[in-house]
Amino acid sequence: MSVKVLIDGGSSDNFLQPRVAEFLKLPVVMTPSFKVMVGNENYMESEGLIQNLTLIAQGNVFTLPVFLLSFSGADLILGANWLKTIGPHLADYDSLQIKFLQDGRFTT
Repeated sequence: MSVKVLIDGGSSDNFLQPRVAEFLKLPVVMTPSFKVMVGNENYMESEGLIQNLTLIAQGNVFTLPVFLLSFSGADLILGANWLKTIGPHLADYDSLQIKFLQDGRFTT
């Protein structure tokens, strides 16, 4: 399945649309909900956790925890928790790409 991903260093956590989790039949762990402030300064409540989501991007495999949240505009938000796993990176806002080292080679 192809998903629209938003990389957001201003988001502390990773978030996935519940409809995507349902479509992929991912195992959801019910956790105490918490409020998340979104871009328009409103608050939304989390709806559970996928503990080990496998994401394949540009041939690279990432396994990460994602909270379920019914946001709009993307299917998956990769926040600071994911960004810190890739280490130093270069963001090019003209081409909307990031570049980082993984397994000894650059990934864009």
